[in-house]
Amino acid sequence: MENPVIELRVHPARRVFALITLVALGALLLVMAARFPDGTVGWQAFLLAMGLGSLWLAHRFHAATRLWLILHADRLEDSSGRVLA
Repeated sequence: MENPVIELRVHPARRVFALITLVALGALLLVMAARFPDGTVGWQAFLLAMGLGSLWLAHRFHAATRLWLILHADRLEDSSGRVLA
């Protein structure tokens, strides 16, 4: 196997920090939507949508950063060995 030209990885501490931040934001928005029912329906819908969106982004971020990219002179592959280009 040839040596890679470069490997692109997410640092584990940065990945954990980003996941915790996104999950905390989603939880905070959902709690705000549930705890303050005296607001308008539009405001609660906005908070609910943003909270769920933040949790969805955390899930997608976790899935997207699980693997890393490896660039060889003739191909691009991910860490599982799947050739991307």
